[in-house]
Amino acid sequence: MRANRALAVLALSVTCASTPRASAYCRLTTSMPVAGSACASDGTPLVWKRQCISYSVAPRSHSTTPTLGELRDLVDRSFRTWSDVTCSGQPLALSLAQSAELSMCDKPEYNATAGNANTVLFVTDWQARKLPAEAFGLTMVWHDSRTGEIVDADMQLNETLGTLAICKQRCAQAEVDLQNIITHEAGHFLGLGHSQERTACMFGQALVGETSKRFLSLDDETGICATYAQLSQPKCAVSDYAPENGFSATCATLTAPQQQAQSCSCHTLGAERRAPRAHGWLAMLTGALWLVHRWLRHRRAHDSS
Repeated sequence: MRANRALAVLALSVTCASTPRASAYCRLTTSMPVAGSACASDGTPLVWKRQCISYSVAPRSHSTTPTLGELRDLVDRSFRTWSDVTCSGQPLALSLAQSAELSMCDKPEYNATAGNANTVLFVTDWQARKLPAEAFGLTMVWHDSRTGEIVDADMQLNETLGTLAICKQRCAQAEVDLQNIITHEAGHFLGLGHSQERTACMFGQALVGETSKRFLSLDDETGICATYAQLSQPKCAVSDYAPENGFSATCATLTAPQQQAQSCSCHTLGAERRAPRAHGWLAMLTGALWLVHRWLRHRRAHDSS
């Protein structure tokens, strides 16, 4: 870990509109999007430079349905949806694997001087954490503000907006499909923003109970290939999957400037943005899945942060 590494904070909104192009996918960058757009047209694109990447599941504290084993399998399926992509006939140049050990840390954080975990965690005190009130999920991507290198990512899933479930062909009333959310958030984890393509997994809107984001569109595949296809195939030993500074299952005791992102005002599309404070160790907020109530009891969710 370089001592002078600086991390930055960005906030994303609903859609991904940058310079016109044939593909609708969006890559996250080190720059803030301009007002009215979620996709920055400048800055250094974010990318994992390590190719052997682990993620860790934190157990739910209040529910055993789905079981922990089912949740771990589901998270694997969601990440594997991305790692199974082929680019020009070649496998994606990333190897993604779940750590054998669970994460016991109940908050997103990046420790610059000791062990870490890229955690998938379930949040029951969403409102108390002052996270976007109607967001289903929020992924924090820690990155080097000069090079765009991703060094850590943590995915938070909101337990307060419905019953998180592994739906079958369709979800029951008030159920929110976990695989639908996690597959989308895994795209942010890997450095993608929101697509303008409505059929894309990374599109910024989804119906409550939807399952279509379990699958990738051609636009999603084009975006992930544009991010990683230039890399050669990795050869990963077990030790290569350890996160930055090694694996730690527990939260660190960090000072405030090192702990996590400072407060950043996050708004829906078209609202005024407040500039984030750019001091200390910061994270990038991305991929909040929002719930919006509509007439005739149709409930629509969209990604915004």
